[in-house]
Amino acid sequence: MKNKNVYLILLLSFSLFLFSGCQNKVINEKAINQNTFANQEKRIGIIQSLGGAKTSSGATHLLRLNNGTTIYLESDALDLNSDKYFDKEVEVSGKITRTTDGKDVMEVVNIDILDSENTISQDVPVWISYFSENFGISFKYRDDYLLSEDDKTITLTQKSNDNILISENDTLITSNNMPNDLASIYFRILSKNNDFDLAKAMGISDLSSESLIDGGFVKSKITQKGLESYKVSMDDGNSISYYLKTNFATYEITFISSNNAESLQKEQNLFYDILFSLNFNYEVEDGLVMSEKHNNESTNIVDTSMKNINNLQDNQVIVENKFVSVDNYDTFSSDSLNFSIKYPKGFYFSASYNDKDASRTYEFSNMPLDDGGVGDIRLSILNKNSAKGLIENINGKNIYIDKSVGDGNYYYYFENNNKTYRISVPANKSSIGEAMISSIEN
Repeated sequence: MKNKNVYLILLLSFSLFLFSGCQNKVINEKAINQNTFANQEKRIGIIQSLGGAKTSSGATHLLRLNNGTTIYLESDALDLNSDKYFDKEVEVSGKITRTTDGKDVMEVVNIDILDSENTISQDVPVWISYFSENFGISFKYRDDYLLSEDDKTITLTQKSNDNILISENDTLITSNNMPNDLASIYFRILSKNNDFDLAKAMGISDLSSESLIDGGFVKSKITQKGLESYKVSMDDGNSISYYLKTNFATYEITFISSNNAESLQKEQNLFYDILFSLNFNYEVEDGLVMSEKHNNESTNIVDTSMKNINNLQDNQVIVENKFVSVDNYDTFSSDSLNFSIKYPKGFYFSASYNDKDASRTYEFSNMPLDDGGVGDIRLSILNKNSAKGLIENINGKNIYIDKSVGDGNYYYYFENNNKTYRISVPANKSSIGEAMISSIEN
């Protein structure tokens, strides 16, 4: 009987040991799971494919958020191409990192399809193109901002119930009691006099490094062309101003945030997006944009404007060994089509099928592209060899250039491995077209 009791005690002790071990294992597994999902962020939007392409950061998809912005997506765990996510609002979860050019990329570990009946629909802001002849500039802004222009200032202000738009004259009138807690952006012409003292307007004695530092200024590049400007930031980024001088005018561009501290980052990002879209339209002289003409004179490049193009024949080489830098470009690649191309940092891209002559088309823009949207730069992989135009040797490649179509675009062709690549760009972005077409690799 004694031995039996001893046996029961040993059996009970062993059972308690096993139970304790299992409990610890459950606790440890729970801790592991908690660590796995720690530091994750969530975003709500619609997933959009990049058309089989992959960014240099590894992203294969975009998530288009309700506020009009986008982030890149990648996932080793989930199939982002699944039909169950197509055209549905989803909540994605994962860790977000930021690329060197400021793009957010999420490594997706979980996707929840939201119940559309219980989801509050929001209008997605639309980007609007604006041109001012008086200011010599063009840019894009969102339709959740209101725009007004007078002789000295273009003003963008967040919409509110106190904004009144008189549609018959397309004139913005703001009520006298408009709240001062709305984010605003101002484009000001300080002077159209070439002798205007920029340093004096900035409140410093000169533009030397010492004066800039003392005044709180830093040199900065803005717009997709990287124009040099002087930036000053005050009040922890709630006020940011840029000063720059062109051959047309001297400008001050200022951002003032709203009083909502939680919106500061979004308001700043929108301001920088608008800055990136900004173009300065210089005075025209003898049918050429002055800045382009001066560039041709300084680099001895043959003038290929319309007044000379009729004197040249197709397939005639007009420039030998021209070099175009792609230092400020990212890499777009397609494994399925076996090619890569450089495109300007900060640009968005999307696959489309708007070109009947092409097996695949990609749209590029410095503004977010809606699903199937059209950018002002288009890469087409043509179904047949149809390169035409004058030949320029750019970055060691023979590039065909056709400037005679008459639709405001230049067309660049590159033939390689029985494929013809065509890029169409607006004439004022010809340098981007040259850089992109000459960067194609198979």
